[in-house]
Amino acid sequence: MRRWSLLAALVWQAAGACAAAPGERILVAVDEWPRAVKPLVYANALGGHWDGAWHPPEACGRRLRPGLEGPLISLTEGVVGRYRVVAVEPPSTDPPDEGTIYARGEITLDGRKPFRYPLLALLGATADPSWRVTSYSLTHKTYLALARAFLTANGVSAASAARLHLRQLLATELERDGRREVLTAFSSSAGDYILPPLERKGDFWGLTLRYVPRGSANARTRPFFLQVIRSDETVPEQTLVVGILDVNGDGTAEIVTRSAYYEGWAYQLWQWKGGKLTVVSSWGAGV
Repeated sequence: MRRWSLLAALVWQAAGACAAAPGERILVAVDEWPRAVKPLVYANALGGHWDGAWHPPEACGRRLRPGLEGPLISLTEGVVGRYRVVAVEPPSTDPPDEGTIYARGEITLDGRKPFRYPLLALLGATADPSWRVTSYSLTHKTYLALARAFLTANGVSAASAARLHLRQLLATELERDGRREVLTAFSSSAGDYILPPLERKGDFWGLTLRYVPRGSANARTRPFFLQVIRSDETVPEQTLVVGILDVNGDGTAEIVTRSAYYEGWAYQLWQWKGGKLTVVSSWGAGV
């Protein structure tokens, strides 16, 4: 099983012999840093957007080609380097990532700027593709109280909700319209999702988006998902936001999440439109 340490978005446009059509965009994940014995970094297609529509990972593989490149983006630090495709491999035939399209590429980092894992890249962008994202304290009393209220309103007992731990607390303007959205990732455990391998009844994990609808002064909470364990021996997960960027070029940022458990992982690309969250592409591997 490949271990992913890094996320990137590949977006490419017409630029000569290895060019893509205007507006053609591909999202990929990069799985490791280059090493002395392995200078090329693998990446796989997660989904894409062209001809005014979203397309699944398997459709993107036919459009990846050597020479495509673009900026690497950190979730909260902005552009920190570039990724360039050198070669494209046939679809994988080995589980757990059977059917995955892999590219091999080179990473160039900007040593002047620190960054956090994972990273994003938007290849072919004509302007700075990064989105301004602010990280809040995970002990923020207001958002702890809001998360607990959300849990109890959705059937979680007060005793279980009291075990809440915030994993991420991120603020941004998805539509750059002066209205701030806050994304909150949480779980009932403060430890790594890999340990213990089984959750207990009453445990939970989830991700929400808090926003103010147009024409309203009252904030609302929209869940990406909420998982509450109703029985013992359920495999735990952890889902975090790994990227916020405008993948389809419509001026509103999409949200990329990564879910992981001890035997697999999955990426999802979410579109925010009209106060609704919709998964427009996804990819996963595991058992």
